[in-house]
Amino acid sequence: MNEQLLQYIWQFTHFDVKSLSTSHHLPLSIYSVGKPNSDAGPDFLNARINIDGLDWYGDIEIHINSSDWLKHKHHNDKRYNSVILHVVWKNDKEIRNSNGELIPCLELEPIVDINLLSFYKKLMQSQSWILCQPYFKKADKFIVSQFTNRLLIERLEYKSNTLLDRLNELNNDWDSLFYESLCHSIGLKINAEPMLSLSKKLPFSILSKHRNNLFQIESLLFGVAGFLSDVNDDYGLSLRKEFSFLKSKYELEELDVNLWMFMRLRPSSFPTIRIAQLAQLIVNNDRLFSLVIEADTLADLRKIIKANVSEYWLTHYHFKKASLKRKKTLGQHLFDTIIINTICPLLFVYSKQKANEAFQEKSIRFLEEIQAEKNNVVEGFRTIGLDVSNAAHSQALLQLKRNYCEAKKCLNCNIGNDLITKNEKSS
Repeated sequence: MNEQLLQYIWQFTHFDVKSLSTSHHLPLSIYSVGKPNSDAGPDFLNARINIDGLDWYGDIEIHINSSDWLKHKHHNDKRYNSVILHVVWKNDKEIRNSNGELIPCLELEPIVDINLLSFYKKLMQSQSWILCQPYFKKADKFIVSQFTNRLLIERLEYKSNTLLDRLNELNNDWDSLFYESLCHSIGLKINAEPMLSLSKKLPFSILSKHRNNLFQIESLLFGVAGFLSDVNDDYGLSLRKEFSFLKSKYELEELDVNLWMFMRLRPSSFPTIRIAQLAQLIVNNDRLFSLVIEADTLADLRKIIKANVSEYWLTHYHFKKASLKRKKTLGQHLFDTIIINTICPLLFVYSKQKANEAFQEKSIRFLEEIQAEKNNVVEGFRTIGLDVSNAAHSQALLQLKRNYCEAKKCLNCNIGNDLITKNEKSS
């Protein structure tokens, strides 16, 4: 038994509510269990109960043993004088508040269905991909749909909070925030962190001063990335010469070139190509963030988020060796990644900052119009019977897997609640 399970049992009254009585055998009726309290103080606030014909309004405290009240030193804490009912698994001691008043107690052990406890234990001990996998198909489809819709907002909220913190650090500079987030996305998973480090070592405020000069933009990006320390062809040497001047002018630091990963990547996804494409994006759009915010369709965004590479990179994948001439544009996968991980979260943040829900609605619409991501989490949910149709759905499922399933928070999950309730009723 744990307090989280007890709180869940109380919140959803998963016990026999008929003929309830306190530990002193006084008749008890529950009109409202109260609202869960995530801050310090009693576990549930503003509950309403009736004890022996007298209505009580106040708070509820949950413990495994009633003596835990003393262990947690609530008897010395005036915040707990508002408690009108002590809900426990075992009543092993009479409890009083700091005023010396006896607190009524409800003991749950005799009135909770043992089948609920048995099913919860099975869930917690499950070795399946997700704990509820053996029972997942029994979950109500409407509940699954509604909960995943909520999870999408939860995921966007989580991302937006991180972005808001960074926006404050950047003194509300949206262009710089977009630039950093774009770099992180362009790096994809394997080079996301080096790309983000590059964006922080080479601020957008510096790049913006040279945005009309592709050569200087490339010298800055490749120089700070560390790629110009070992070049031997004419273009690489000319970039290094230019960077030497700019590095001194702006007091720039270089990244360790060994941070960049090339292994197991297609040449078109090499970090050198991604940096070359980023340089083109910066030069091609002198108001990139504004254009993105104003775009109303994915087609509009596609026209904005497009980039080939400079002449040199048409025949190179890195500085060491020339290759056959090929166009190197942003592919559909990378475009979708930028929409999912950069543009939609930023639209969500922008919506909050400007108090304009239209941007939030647009961010969700874009996700609904993009194909679902391809990853182990999405494939796992498809294996157990879910139809994952778009990126809005796949983002929600990432939130579900990482923040609920892996954390074993079945009691906080609407799908888990539905399965527990079904098991309780069918037993």
